[in-house]
Amino acid sequence: MIARLDNPNKPSKGENVAYSNKGSVARLKNYLIQNKDKYDSSDLFFTATKNNMPADEFYKMIDTNVKGLGRDEHKFYSFTINPSGEELSFIHSDKEKLKEFVRAAMADFHTAHKTIKESDQLVWAAIIHDNRLYTEDDIKRVKQNNEENSKAENSKIKMSDIKLGEIKKGENTHIHIVLSARDAAQKKTITVLSPKNKVSRNFELGSFQRNNQRLFQEMFNYKKGENIYGNVQENYIKKKIEQLDKVHYKTYELSDIKKSGDKMDWSSRFTINLSNMFREAHIEKQIVLQPNVYLEQGRKYYNENLPQAKASVGEVKSSYVFKDNISSYHAAADNILSMLASEGNKQETKGYDLIKKPKKKNRPGLGKGFSM
Repeated sequence: MIARLDNPNKPSKGENVAYSNKGSVARLKNYLIQNKDKYDSSDLFFTATKNNMPADEFYKMIDTNVKGLGRDEHKFYSFTINPSGEELSFIHSDKEKLKEFVRAAMADFHTAHKTIKESDQLVWAAIIHDNRLYTEDDIKRVKQNNEENSKAENSKIKMSDIKLGEIKKGENTHIHIVLSARDAAQKKTITVLSPKNKVSRNFELGSFQRNNQRLFQEMFNYKKGENIYGNVQENYIKKKIEQLDKVHYKTYELSDIKKSGDKMDWSSRFTINLSNMFREAHIEKQIVLQPNVYLEQGRKYYNENLPQAKASVGEVKSSYVFKDNISSYHAAADNILSMLASEGNKQETKGYDLIKKPKKKNRPGLGKGFSM
């Protein structure tokens, strides 16, 4: 169960659609209903109390609920909720159950927002898309994957099996939710994004995601007792660490990062700090030597209080890492600790296994990605 907040500045990957939300919802409405291969045309938008709401009624409901909003303020927000194939199979892809779940999730929305009360009436509508279509971006990604796995024939996808605009194979049911930036009384503004389209401090996206996962488990008795959200985050971390492997060094252990994730309840602050830590390695070419402090306290705190608790990627790659000579890794750690000790920071890094054995094969560097 993955919930995403759409970025109003950018089009959906490979598709000619923008989620721009400072004007009318008309363009988003047109996108949501333009391709009938994606949805059931006899079952359009639904709200907390209505089913099969016509597109024009949805459009008017959002566009007229803007009293008190300035011209340059957000008028609505767009989310997608993406159940996994296993979750869909568990409820037999029952659309009525999906609607029941979305209604419960939106009724619980206030628990992830600092200024919304349970008594506030939100204005929202959603539509279920049964399918996704292959985009240009999908085709490029498949080509790139095939090139990177040129020797592993089993991992390749036949290009003849995917065509632009055709329906993707497998379970791809997902729900688009459009939430008005004003409550039903048009007296309260619901701030989900900042003016610069960053996630607002009033809204805890990670809490919304975790709550949705727990809600699905409770409503349908699905894998009760498991921390499914934590498992999803752990897989995300594994991918990040694999990205570090691709630039020929490995500094962090999954278990070390997972401890901070568990401690922080996998909050959006943890995810942001994790992304910043890897960005330091990829873009700023700096390895954070105390990841637990960085993850739990944030970049600003770390840079102000532990500015010397870093090592440059160049030092790690050229000076400290000596391929298969295991004793060199210990020497690398000792050298970095000595450098830090001279600055009075030895205690901050004592006991941390700084350098791990790199993979022998040179691989491409990190790719870019957008996340909110």
